[in-house]
Amino acid sequence: MTETALAEETRYWERVGMYVTREFADQWIERIGVRGQVLDDDLEEFNAISLPDADLLRREINSLFDSPPNMGELAPENQAILALMDFERQRKDFIRERRQMLLDDGVDSSEALTQAKSDYDEAKENLVRGALGMPSVEEEEAVTEEE
Repeated sequence: MTETALAEETRYWERVGMYVTREFADQWIERIGVRGQVLDDDLEEFNAISLPDADLLRREINSLFDSPPNMGELAPENQAILALMDFERQRKDFIRERRQMLLDDGVDSSEALTQAKSDYDEAKENLVRGALGMPSVEEEEAVTEEE
């Protein structure tokens, strides 16, 4: 999607901390209209969820989309999700390139494919670990070996 298309079709909705389309915002409002309760573990009782009124949210969205495109900073959590989604979109290219590198190094074809898939899984796990503030697989293994 081009930056121009992005600016015309989406707006940064501070309430959810990300860019949304009008369609997504409308769907989100419909889903949030559900009322419920959450268990407070400390008090061992259910408490009603306090949610914004759907009419208030619709006015907020209408105002957002009636205004010129806005810019907002994505929350780190949303940036991490988008980075992971982008990484997953490139899965086939990652595996194909890694497999070719292994083949060039003389690794057997079927073993190269298996290793390339394993390398992809490890890279994805490290991406997730980084987003969660956890050490990489290699760092964790090094700490485990030291103990």
